[in-house]
Amino acid sequence: MNPVKHFKTDFKTYPFSSYKTYLSNRTTNISRDYILSYFEDTNNFEYWHNINKINYEGIIKDIDKLDI
Repeated sequence: MNPVKHFKTDFKTYPFSSYKTYLSNRTTNISRDYILSYFEDTNNFEYWHNINKINYEGIIKDIDKLDI
C-alpha cells in the first residue's frame, strides 16, 4: 500500500518509511551505503526524492480524477 496515494501522507513523515533512516547516522540493518552509492551523497538522495515526489503527486492527482 502506498501511503501517499491512500493516506495523503508525506513519505518523509510516514512512520514506516525508511527515508529518514537513509539520512541518519544511526545503526541500522538496511544497506544504507549501498543505496546511497546510487545517489553519490545524501544531498543528491534528497534532491531526487523531492523531484520524484513532485512528479508522483501530479500523477496521483490525475489518477484521483479517474477514480470512480
